[in-house]
Amino acid sequence: EKFGNRPHGWLILHGTTGNGKSHLSASVYNKLKAKVVSTIYSTAPDILKSIQSLFDDETAKAEGVTAAQRIATYQTVPVLIVDDLGADHATEWRAATWFEIFDARYRNQLPTMLTMNIAPDDERLGYRLASRLSDTHDGFCAIYPNTAPDYRKG
Repeated sequence: EKFGNRPHGWLILHGTTGNGKSHLSASVYNKLKAKVVSTIYSTAPDILKSIQSLFDDETAKAEGVTAAQRIATYQTVPVLIVDDLGADHATEWRAATWFEIFDARYRNQLPTMLTMNIAPDDERLGYRLASRLSDTHDGFCAIYPNTAPDYRKG
């Protein structure tokens, strides 16, 4: 609720699948949207697909944007909400792309909300990104483990 009222720093929710993290991030997005705060809300796999699709010259021409420009959008949007970070299979390209996006947001201290099934310091994200996601110095990252069980399992 606090992040939705006044986005500041990074808010990271992590925990098991199906315990409401996506629901909470969607609620924050709806609150920011109602306040007309420029925000992008997407799943991590969809962000990567939106960038990767632009490697095809015809797609890039049709959309009128390059992969670098799309990455720049994610780097600079006033608020970015990424659901399911770390849920996909880690590759060198994915790790480099996430680092490029989040390092720029980190350096510019842009409000960012992440939901994850893994801990923010998980090395599968790459050491440099995991370090930034775990920066609780001066309250920059607010990290909340969601210990609720998977509600789909009844």
